[in-house]
Amino acid sequence: MNNPYHDIERAKKFISILTDDLEKIKNPKVKEFRIDALNSFISLINSFEAFLEQKYKLRSLEGLLCSRLYTMIFTSISNNEAISIHEIVRKIDHDISYPEARKEALVSSLFTENLKRSIKSSNKLPSECSKDWLVLVDDLLFQIKSQLIWN
Repeated sequence: MNNPYHDIERAKKFISILTDDLEKIKNPKVKEFRIDALNSFISLINSFEAFLEQKYKLRSLEGLLCSRLYTMIFTSISNNEAISIHEIVRKIDHDISYPEARKEALVSSLFTENLKRSIKSSNKLPSECSKDWLVLVDDLLFQIKSQLIWN
């Protein structure tokens, strides 16, 4: 099977060549037909590109959802709790609907854990504040999103 991205790049080169050749066409009807054909071809290529991008984004999202499901089910099993699929779906839906709330909870947990460890090990408060943890989480999220393989 051909690499679809290679095919798209090849098609774009042909579009460019055909577009450049438009100036040489003298007959207005032929020129209009060529423009319509090129526009249809461009639209098809753009749709195909969007479809491919969406496919890989959905695959990445599915992987993240499976990871979240695994963690939640494993936690229920570890705590000898009943597994409630409805509750798991509700929590995932909440996470998707309110990502900022999830990020704030993560930052708060990191800050609290750091505070506990600092007090336990040295009986001193840490010098970092929760804002530093927010920057750390934002940087981490950016790195993860940058390294996801979309194609």
